Amino acid sequence: MSVPDRRTGRLVALVAVLAAGIVPAGAATAPSPLAGTRNIPVAATFDVVTAYENHSPAHGIVHAVRRVEGATVLYWSEGFATERASFNGAQPEPSMSDRWKPTELFAPPALLDTVGLKAYTTLVTEDGGSCLCTPLVAPRDEAGTMFVFYNVYPPLPPETRTVSVRIGLGTVIADVPVTVGPLLPAVDPANPIVLGQGWPRVDPAAVAAAPDKDRSVSPLQSRLEDVADHLTTVQAPAQVSVELSTDVLFAVDSAVLNPAAQATVARAAAIVNERAKGGTIAVTGHTDNTGTDAHNDVLSLQRAQAVRAALAPLVTVAGVTYTVEGHGEREPVADNSSDAGRQANRRVAVAFAPKD
Repeated sequence: MSVPDRRTGRLVALVAVLAAGIVPAGAATAPSPLAGTRNIPVAATFDVVTAYENHSPAHGIVHAVRRVEGATVLYWSEGFATERASFNGAQPEPSMSDRWKPTELFAPPALLDTVGLKAYTTLVTEDGGSCLCTPLVAPRDEAGTMFVFYNVYPPLPPETRTVSVRIGLGTVIADVPVTVGPLLPAVDPANPIVLGQGWPRVDPAAVAAAPDKDRSVSPLQSRLEDVADHLTTVQAPAQVSVELSTDVLFAVDSAVLNPAAQATVARAAAIVNERAKGGTIAVTGHTDNTGTDAHNDVLSLQRAQAVRAALAPLVTVAGVTYTVEGHGEREPVADNSSDAGRQANRRVAVAFAPKD
């Protein structure tokens, strides 16, 4: 999975003013909300992507991801460089508490473990009516004022040292360190907290009572595209799938491998030899939605058979067996309404269990 690193975003100047209590040269000196507060952690800065064209952009800081008793806490803040009509943050409405799924208007913060391939979404309260997070509040908009938020997630595995943080409609901050202990001083999270006044207090009883924590953990897939060899490696927690583009392997409507296919099949075999645990290797053909179902089922099967015949002599993993199937157009990975989508759907997948 590829994630952009936004740790050096456009908020640097604003962070310097707010987090350090510094005012620009020549500006009038006013009491700082950070007076007497030092060492505010800044793990990353970001710009919030908003679905509202008429809203001024929000800027944010990821302060820390901390392990606490029975849970993981993300501390972050948002603010605006200019005045704005309303402030909604990036938190969900209580009515959206069922898994806090992203919508076209917001995507609640999530933690992404791109090594363990798991996504962590916010825990819900015992009654399921709201999230364990800062309530959706509407503080008075003050240009240059940062408000502090928090989200509570299930515990991370002990070996997880960093996570990616997804905030907003597409902002992903990579490699945020995971450390231990709540940020202090802790204050009541029910009221808006200005950066520098303290950190939201996490209620251990609410964490312990949160129901069905496993529902807040989902599997991730990573996709690594090899443009030179015309294949994509897709990894899930229990399976690796190497997807070979049939546009490179075959002529249109043909199941006969062309001379250029050998290099792509050889690269797929090398990945199998390097990463496969053994056991069953599933070779599955797929088509786009052009043509009839019956024709695509036969074509996808014949193409899978051709790849299996070329692949098997190159695989050196001991004791493997093969299954070969054609799924036609029934399992697209992209939208068939575009040329690019149809091209992505035309593939033969070689799937196996990884060693690790």
